[in-house]
Amino acid sequence: MCAAECPKVICVNRGVTQEVCVVQEERWEAKSGTLSGRLEVAANEACELRIRAGFGARAWTVVSASVTGGNGYELSIAPGEGVAARPDDAYSNANTPEQPMTYIHEPKTVDGIVRVAFACGTAGSVTWRVRFTEQAAASR
Repeated sequence: MCAAECPKVICVNRGVTQEVCVVQEERWEAKSGTLSGRLEVAANEACELRIRAGFGARAWTVVSASVTGGNGYELSIAPGEGVAARPDDAYSNANTPEQPMTYIHEPKTVDGIVRVAFACGTAGSVTWRVRFTEQAAASR
C-alpha cells in the first residue's frame, strides 16, 4: 500500500445511520500524491471519509477530492469551493428537479484529519480520490 507516513483512511461514516462502511479498496499513488478507493453507498445517504494526513514531521495538504458514482461521472472539488453537485442522469437539467443528485463538500482538515463528505443520488459502487501535496511540519 504505502510507506508508514502516507495518508490513510481511518474510517468512513454513513450520516443517517452512523453506520461504518467498509472501504472495499484503497490505494496510495506516491508519484501523484493520490489516495483512492472504492466503497458501496446507499442512495441519498451522506457519507464521510476520514483520512489521517498528519504524521509528526510529515504532513499532507489536500489539493482536491472527487467521487465517481455508478453513472461514471466524476465530481471534483478543492478546499474553499463549498459544495459541488451534478445530476446522476446526463440528461437531467433544471426542468427535471426530482432526478437523483450527487454532492461533494469541500475537504476540511482539522488536527491532521481530512474529512470529505459526499452523498450520491443513486446507490452502488463509488470510487473516490483525494489528491495531496506533502509539506514539512515547520511550514504548516
